[in-house]
Amino acid sequence: MDLTYVFIAHDLSVINHIADRVAVMYLGKVMEKSNRETFQTHAQHPYTNALLSAVPLPDPDKERARERIVLKGELPSPANPPTGCVFHPRCPKATEFCKTNIPVLEERGVPGQEVACFFPVGAEEKARITL
Repeated sequence: MDLTYVFIAHDLSVINHIADRVAVMYLGKVMEKSNRETFQTHAQHPYTNALLSAVPLPDPDKERARERIVLKGELPSPANPPTGCVFHPRCPKATEFCKTNIPVLEERGVPGQEVACFFPVGAEEKARITL
């Protein structure tokens, strides 16, 4: 139908049903974007994976067995965002480098998927997070 619309939501299970392409934002910055299938199975940004870990699974056994990612710290003010990567104050992988450098949204291994992170989540970590 050549139709494009922007749908903003925090419920990623809804996004999965209506979107062809997904962009995850944090403090007004795009952290990751990809097609729907890649988003669900190969998310690389730590924030994206934290959001996905909060989506309930319909299988009670898988829901009990999986690891949740709980972000630490307070959400910074959008009026006064942190220097460097805006996610670094809450990121479990952040280093001093992240505090002073801004990551560029770029492909990192998966065609059509872009992530703005110096230390994206690898396949072995992803397997531990989602079942």
